Amino acid sequence: MAQIADRYSGVFARATFASLLLLASSGCSLAIDTPDIDYSIVRDRHPTGGSGGKGGAGGTDDAGGGPSAGGSGYSGHGGGSPKGGETGTGGNDSKGGSAGASGSGGAGGGENGGSGPGTGGTNTGGSGSGGTGAGAGTGNGGSAGCPDEPPNPCDIENGGCDPRTLCENAAGGRVCGPCPEGMKGSGETGCVAVDPCASNRCENDSVCSADAGTYVCDCRPGTYGKLCEHVSVDVAVGSHHSCSLLSDGSVKCWGDNEGGQTVAPSGIFDAISSRDLLTCGIQVDGYVGCWGYSRFQVPPPKVPFTSISVGGLHQCGIALDGTVLCWGNNVDGQTRAPVGTFHTISAGVFHSCAIATDGALRCWGRNDRGQSSAPSGTFDAVSAGGFHTCAIRTDGTLACWGLDNVGQATPPAGTFLAVSSGHVHSCGIRTDRSIACWGHGWMQRTTPPEGTYTALSLSGTHACAVHTDGGVRCWGYDGNGETDVP
Repeated sequence: MAQIADRYSGVFARATFASLLLLASSGCSLAIDTPDIDYSIVRDRHPTGGSGGKGGAGGTDDAGGGPSAGGSGYSGHGGGSPKGGETGTGGNDSKGGSAGASGSGGAGGGENGGSGPGTGGTNTGGSGSGGTGAGAGTGNGGSAGCPDEPPNPCDIENGGCDPRTLCENAAGGRVCGPCPEGMKGSGETGCVAVDPCASNRCENDSVCSADAGTYVCDCRPGTYGKLCEHVSVDVAVGSHHSCSLLSDGSVKCWGDNEGGQTVAPSGIFDAISSRDLLTCGIQVDGYVGCWGYSRFQVPPPKVPFTSISVGGLHQCGIALDGTVLCWGNNVDGQTRAPVGTFHTISAGVFHSCAIATDGALRCWGRNDRGQSSAPSGTFDAVSAGGFHTCAIRTDGTLACWGLDNVGQATPPAGTFLAVSSGHVHSCGIRTDRSIACWGHGWMQRTTPPEGTYTALSLSGTHACAVHTDGGVRCWGYDGNGETDVP
């Protein structure tokens, strides 16, 4: 402790240092704040008051004096009961000093006080007679009790910091830590959750939803995909391109653009159809608009239509009055539609078929492979392909006819909702909305993706279908990006 006093002699007065010695000797914790030395002495929270001083020695004359009483104990601050002083030793004259008086008890503790005066010292004086000596030794006072330490400010309600932050003791008080991730503010003023949607980071028609500091962009109803575009309601494929009709009436196309077939016009459409390098659609006013290329392309009739189908070198549609109108190449009679009213139309490569309002099936054009020899019965859907045709009967079963050299006219059993014929293969949507394909499987064109679907369209080399989630899935040959749905 003397080293500490020497080191801090310029800071503390000698009297102050004596007080520090007194505190240390009484069991108090003495912490000196130095850069490299920590002299800490552990103490009890409320130590016992100091002991009384020892009585002075008796006189040494003939009548040995009696020893003086022990000194009173020092008041301890919050201490226990101080101990009494020890009895002085009797004089050493031959006649012996009188018995030493018991030391008086030390005074009780201070404001938090001890339990009363200490016990008196034991009478240990010598025996024999003799006069009272003049010994007058006064005992030293006992040590003071330890002062109370201030409470830890972080122990009470996190020191007033936000409960989600860390409270730490610091010089002069306490410091509140920062707010946790995903929250803003401060430990002093409080932390609040950050709304990740406040910056409106979701694009197009997506909706932002927040949860636990993160956000998700969900497409609004009627939209689909990474760009949250409107869902597809129909699809049409040509030789090496594909087009999709969206729920807002717009059309998007992708794949080969050799003849401009993927540059869909602006506007709103109700139906679309593709074959080879050409696509046509029915606009909201009922008139037909076409884009792309055909060697025998001629302007469509200026009448409103309810249905449209693009063939190899010709096109056909059903007018508002239910009659069928066809235009384009007529080398095989594929534009000479029968008389009557119809509700469904399909143009193949060199032939066409339509379902009359009574459910009967009519086909016309080339028939060198029997593709125009429609079976009897009633039908709900029909699709004319290259040299074969498939249709769905009213009971949901399939019927196919024409060229069947690779199984394209041999449909599977079961019931179907939709059918589409390519050049040498066909596909249909079953009543459970899965897709089944048959015929020549080159480039996996007869291996459709899993899932549930609402519409499909085939070309000679690839196919696309509208998934029930509103997206489009394509499969088969992809040499020009025709199956890479944007």
